[in-house]
Amino acid sequence: MMTRRMFSPDVVENDSFIDMSCDAQLLYFHLSMYADNEGFVSNPKTVIRTIGADKECLNELINSNFVISFDSGIVVITHWKKNNYLDEKRMKKTTFIDEKKLLIVKNRCYFRVDHDTKLMNSKELHVTPKNSNKFHASIVENSIVENSIEKNKKTNETIPFQKIVDIYNSTCIKLPKVVRLTDNRKKAIKARYMEYEKDISIFETLFKKVNESDFLQGINGEWKANFDWLLKQQSMVKVLEDQYINKHNQKNKESELVKNAIFGQNS
Repeated sequence: MMTRRMFSPDVVENDSFIDMSCDAQLLYFHLSMYADNEGFVSNPKTVIRTIGADKECLNELINSNFVISFDSGIVVITHWKKNNYLDEKRMKKTTFIDEKKLLIVKNRCYFRVDHDTKLMNSKELHVTPKNSNKFHASIVENSIVENSIEKNKKTNETIPFQKIVDIYNSTCIKLPKVVRLTDNRKKAIKARYMEYEKDISIFETLFKKVNESDFLQGINGEWKANFDWLLKQQSMVKVLEDQYINKHNQKNKESELVKNAIFGQNS
């Protein structure tokens, strides 16, 4: 549904929003333009194809909590009510009733609460006789906040965020230093750390390979890599697979392999 939409500076000028990729930010604006009057978007994949964005941009918005997704493929803009002030009497209600039932609103932001969140128990629910899906929002909201904070504390204790940043700063001396460990950076570190089976040595290898690439260090041009780019899933894979290694280094490695093969066979 294309119509006039508003965007709050509290949302789009927030550090968490600015830390996202430009493509993810662009997708956020386009999804907001296609959203109905309550912030639901029925065709996010169509929007992605229309603007030529990468599918990973939607995941970035979801992981950064600017968009909430549902199993049906529908998404909702998390801060919709902060961005848009619509007259309830004249507003056309959303048709996505089932998805809306899985949400509560706190501080003019949507929060998803359903059987998969594991953030509440039966004692905290006030079930009505007519509809067991309805519950007392204020009690559940408190449960969500308290349990989310506790869960994050436990998770953050096991992930060496600062150590990985220190390895980067001390190894990649020609790249921009990391001075702030933002929430988005923590999410990226956690994602890559879990993907590589909690092996911190993979980050040491990653950053060392950066020093073997003139391209990544910006020696051959104006662009250079930075911490946020290196921690993207696709970027990290390419660096670890030596797709940015200098050509002369690649030739030296190939020569060494040939020599080892020859001498290995003669010995």
